[in-house]
Amino acid sequence: MCGIVAAFGGIDHDQCGRMLARVIHRGPDDTGELRIDRAYLGHQRLSIVDVSGGRQPIANSSGTAWVVGNGEIYNHAELSAGLPSGTVVTRSDTEAALHLVMRGGPSAVQRLRGMFAFAMVTAEGDGLVARDPMGVKPLYWISDDDTALFASELRAFDREDRPRVTSFPPGCLWILAGGVVRYADAVPVEVRPPRRAPRRRGTKPCSTRSAKR
Repeated sequence: MCGIVAAFGGIDHDQCGRMLARVIHRGPDDTGELRIDRAYLGHQRLSIVDVSGGRQPIANSSGTAWVVGNGEIYNHAELSAGLPSGTVVTRSDTEAALHLVMRGGPSAVQRLRGMFAFAMVTAEGDGLVARDPMGVKPLYWISDDDTALFASELRAFDREDRPRVTSFPPGCLWILAGGVVRYADAVPVEVRPPRRAPRRRGTKPCSTRSAKR
């Protein structure tokens, strides 16, 4: 369990810092922040994967993109192995997600397997936030015309903002340029049970027994 806070747009960095402090119980091992123009990432870390080298926010090699995450990406080793040698410099599963999206774009989130909520930002201010298809890992948000705030818990938000907070939908991602986009369903279409047509008034349910002759 870790705690994340992310903000984009016309934000107050001091407000973001207060939000991060309210989820310190989710990650007592370390606190990390990134503050750039019109974006913020914060992380309260409970060290599980790559205890010594997985401090967040994690940056790419050029220092132009960063990510914070909560949860676990089960196939991170497989994804990391498919990247050019030297791309991934830690054993953190969250770093694999950063490089995957930077190379494949937002649609690459579909390749992640696990329970997660993560947020990333580039030096240009482009942002992406995603939550796992089942919604195992919590993520809450507020969005208006100029600002989007995200956090792992409702209590992270200032008290006056909490009535407007909603749960971020599972299986969706948010991008600065396009808003909320669904990338996965909790139950894939190919394994869903068939839907029964609604029974019309006055009709009787079908019987599975053979008709008597």
